[in-house]
Amino acid sequence: MKGSPAVYNENDLIQLQAQTLFVQSQHGRLVQVNEAEPEEPAPRFYLSVGRASYRWWVRHDVPTELINELDRVLKQLALPAELHDLAPHMQPCINLLEQQASIAHIFSGPAYYLPPGDFTSQAIRITAANASLLETHFPYTRQHLSERDPVSVIVMEGRAVAACYAARQITQAAEAGVDTLESYRGRGYAVETAKGWAGAVYAAGKIPFYSTSWDNQASQAVARKLNAVHYAVTYSIT
Repeated sequence: MKGSPAVYNENDLIQLQAQTLFVQSQHGRLVQVNEAEPEEPAPRFYLSVGRASYRWWVRHDVPTELINELDRVLKQLALPAELHDLAPHMQPCINLLEQQASIAHIFSGPAYYLPPGDFTSQAIRITAANASLLETHFPYTRQHLSERDPVSVIVMEGRAVAACYAARQITQAAEAGVDTLESYRGRGYAVETAKGWAGAVYAAGKIPFYSTSWDNQASQAVARKLNAVHYAVTYSIT
């Protein structure tokens, strides 16, 4: 994964984001969500589809027989040519997984990475020296600052009211988490904090990923304003 993200191989990006999102076993099985706490089990099935390739993973406790059946179904699946919602194509996988256990949650949405660019921003980078800015509205992020660093915020009246942080990260990449207080939304603060965050992620030698759900139109609008590259669609079943 050397050089500009503009020329990254799609399959490499798909694999790298999965490694960022989930702790995996030595055999490539999903173990848990890659967050410090609380420990949250990974989905039983995770699929990421790009324009030219796709990859899928299962959780460590999915039986081999079920994996073989999923493999058979996915090899026959007519995946969409365009990067849009995979839901209409996933019923065969859902049916198979329901034979093991009831479906608790399904998530699908676009996956992006933020290419190099001008990340000049009015946002402030949080350090140990000014971490008190997070105390009122983002106490969890302050408590886990070392895991969520870099953290970029907009400050009003001495308090952070919008923040972008590394929700999950590994040595090579970080996944953005963006939060804005409801009363401060619609002012462009999510874009500003994400710019500041992405610049810091690149400065640390990592790739900044950004993903959301299909029903979160506001988050997708932020991605467009950031000129994020929509390289894949993800679908997970828990």
